Amino acid sequence: GITASDIAVLARTAAKPVIDNITTASEGAMRVDFSAPANLTWNVYATSDLSESVLLGTGEETSPGHFQFTDTNANQFPQRFYFISNQ
Repeated sequence: GITASDIAVLARTAAKPVIDNITTASEGAMRVDFSAPANLTWNVYATSDLSESVLLGTGEETSPGHFQFTDTNANQFPQRFYFISNQ
């Protein structure tokens, strides 16, 4: 029969992107630095009111697992919230 020593459980969680820093770049643009699993395409989204988001573009992988995106339109909004997804 099957015993406890015959069973192995493999639990795997997907690493999620983490925004590390948001800084003001030139002329009011905002630079979003984030960490995420390497060699994937990560989309950067923004919303100013938390009800509707827009795809801004994809992050540039500056080194393995480290990405950067510059929002050149940030100065057109009184506030902006960012999130990252590979969907």
